[in-house]
Amino acid sequence: MSHVRVHERCGCGIARESGGFGGRPFAFAGTPHNFERDRPFAIERLAADVTLDVPKKSIRATASLAVRRVDKSADTIDLDAVGFTIESLDVDGKPAEHRYDGRVLSVVLGKSVQNATIRVVYRATPRRGLYFLAPDEHVPNRPRQVWSQCQEEDARHWLPCHDKPHVKMATELTVTAPEGWKVLGNGELTSGAAKEKQS
Repeated sequence: MSHVRVHERCGCGIARESGGFGGRPFAFAGTPHNFERDRPFAIERLAADVTLDVPKKSIRATASLAVRRVDKSADTIDLDAVGFTIESLDVDGKPAEHRYDGRVLSVVLGKSVQNATIRVVYRATPRRGLYFLAPDEHVPNRPRQVWSQCQEEDARHWLPCHDKPHVKMATELTVTAPEGWKVLGNGELTSGAAKEKQS
C-alpha cells in the first residue's frame, strides 16, 4: 500500500473528503485555454552585440539567431520583440521579407531552408528586461548601472527571441558600455582586458 501525504492548503483535503486524490481544479471553470504557439524553427544560438546609450536609457543592437527547421511545411518564424525600431534584417546575408507589428517580428524563411542565420539590427528603449538605474531625488547616492532580468518573459523587450522560460539555446552577449564601466556576466569570458590579465 502506498502512502500519500495530504496537504490541506493545496486541495488534497477536499480530495480526501470526497474519496479521491484529484484535488481542486487549478484553473477556474470557464477559463480559456492558453496554449503555447508553434515553434516551426528552433533557435539554436542567439548572439547579441549591444551598445548601451545610458543617457537615453536605450540600446542599439545587432542580434544573430541561428535557426534550424523543425516543421517541414513552415516558411515563417515568429520572434518576440516589443517596441523595437528595426533598422535592417537579413537571412544568411540577404535582405529578407518580414512583418513587424510592434510585438512580434515575423521573418519569412521559405520552405527550402533547413538552417539559417537571421541578423536583426535594431534600436530599443526597453520598458522591462533591461533596467537603467541612476541617482534621483529619492535615492541621490544610487550608483549608475544597467542590469538585466528577463524572467519570465521580459527578454522580448531588448532581444528578439522566442521568449518562453522553457525554450533553451546557446547565447552570446557582447556589450559596449561607457568609458570606465565594467561589464559582468555569467559564462566563459573569451576576450577583453580581464581575459588578457588571466593569461
